[in-house]
Amino acid sequence: MITASTVTEIHTACSAGFIPVNVDLPCAIAAHRQHPGIMTLRTIIMAAPATVEEERQRLDYLAGLPEEAWIRDEGWWKYRDAVLDGFRRVIAWRSICA
Repeated sequence: MITASTVTEIHTACSAGFIPVNVDLPCAIAAHRQHPGIMTLRTIIMAAPATVEEERQRLDYLAGLPEEAWIRDEGWWKYRDAVLDGFRRVIAWRSICA
């Protein structure tokens, strides 16, 4: 398993074809801002937000991305909508259980 805890480590892992998981959300967002691409986008999706507020930050960031950040194939919008809907449910669940 490859771990990544800095922006540089995220870029290194993504360049090697790996998607780091459970990384710090602000670090994952910083990596995507520096090098937007599908691998760093997936790193944000697989990040481990510590709080409900970080969950909201991730949802807001992903929802605000232009279409070009998501387009990979014919059904890209279905993937985008499913990801965003999933995070909305996570926020609701974590808010109730907090």
